[in-house]
Amino acid sequence: MFSLRKLKYFNIKLNSNRKSAQNAVFYNINISNFKSWNIVFFGSDNFSIACLKALLDKSNEVMINNVEVVTSNKENLLYKFSISNNVKVQFWPPNLNESFDLGVVASFGKLIPAQIIHRFKYGIINVHASLLPKWRGAMPIVYSIMNGDNVTGITIQKIKPEKFDVGDIVLKKSCTIGKTELFPSLYNRLCQLGSECLIEVIQKMPECLEHCESQENDEISYAKKFGKEISVVKWSESNAVNVYNLYRALFGKYILHTTWKGIKIKLLCMSLVNWDENFHCEIINKSKTPGTVMYNKTDKVLLVNCKDMPIKICTIMIKHNIYGGNAFYRGFLTQMPKKFWYFT
Repeated sequence: MFSLRKLKYFNIKLNSNRKSAQNAVFYNINISNFKSWNIVFFGSDNFSIACLKALLDKSNEVMINNVEVVTSNKENLLYKFSISNNVKVQFWPPNLNESFDLGVVASFGKLIPAQIIHRFKYGIINVHASLLPKWRGAMPIVYSIMNGDNVTGITIQKIKPEKFDVGDIVLKKSCTIGKTELFPSLYNRLCQLGSECLIEVIQKMPECLEHCESQENDEISYAKKFGKEISVVKWSESNAVNVYNLYRALFGKYILHTTWKGIKIKLLCMSLVNWDENFHCEIINKSKTPGTVMYNKTDKVLLVNCKDMPIKICTIMIKHNIYGGNAFYRGFLTQMPKKFWYFT
């Protein structure tokens, strides 16, 4: 924690190099100009942990006096991290008796009412994993990948009580999304970027909170919650790129699946087809009908027709057993006529 004792010693050392006490006064540091912040942190998951950890690790640099946590229950990851790091925890709704300067929200999931926001001298800021107003809502990273975005980022915004993610923008920083990047990779990079942006804002407080920008209404999009039903592949309705982006977006959360003669098939690994590489390959059961399963005998992978073109399926799972393309071809496809080679 920031030490006033060290600061006083620094003044004495400066003054000792001056011959005149009258001159020395111009080199004094006014201790009262240094503000030590008291912060309440609202969160729940690994994204929250990354931001809280930054506050704890950088407390000396950004003059943080005290951090307390508000979370939803004892089962979430933030609670366990906070307890293991001796951080005081309250459950929602909090009882904020002390005088706090700032609230920080990162992946909390609850709408904070005005009476709580107004208890903080500088209000509450939120670390959001998109470039607002694009992808307001609970799942911005998933939607960024699923939509095929090339760029995303972090927005630090002020919290408003009426709706999620509509506050004025304090800071915004972007990062690119790799064409084959999976959700866990982008999530981890945004955790790092989000924690860095949070520290940058606190370092520039309170001035940075006085120079915010309102969100542009013509760029709004929403990242609404969904369930595992989204992981069912609809071959006749989806382009190959859309299926691949869905696979990347859900990777680590849900596994894409389809059915084969009433049996659930989990699609563990897939990629887009490079026709330049596959032009001279031997393809068994060539077809343009969506859902049709083909076999690339040269590369030993499956090809499944989407609405526009095939997508490459490298690995699947059937009843806890994992199959590569060659194993599925020999064990399943060769056992029936080609007219029955399709997923539904």
